[in-house]
Amino acid sequence: SQIISHNGGLEYVLKKAEKKASQPIHGRFAIFLLVCFVNCAIVINTISIVLTGPIATKLGRKYKLPKEEVATILDIGSCISQGILPYTPQMLLVSSMANISPISILPHLWYQYLLLASLVGSFFSHYFFKKG
Repeated sequence: SQIISHNGGLEYVLKKAEKKASQPIHGRFAIFLLVCFVNCAIVINTISIVLTGPIATKLGRKYKLPKEEVATILDIGSCISQGILPYTPQMLLVSSMANISPISILPHLWYQYLLLASLVGSFFSHYFFKKG
């Protein structure tokens, strides 16, 4: 993670996200996607949150998002991606305990998808109710 930060990888992602995002809803999606991508690479959600926190804070300031909302998006985004990936420690532990493949568990997941639907719904509720 320090190598990525030192070489400007996260700053590059921040600049790309800022170019694409023009409204607060875009900023929310940018924060969500950022933490998901980092979590897919690192597979430890706490580290993903710590790494993307400063960038998410900058995006939150730019789009005038409350700090609590930025923190919530980071936490929920890392939780969603952590639960869907078949190579996370939790999935590997469960699959080894049940003597099945981690991929065979994926069709039976529902919590992560409900969480994703709730998060995206909250993004659009802000958009439709003019909260920002």
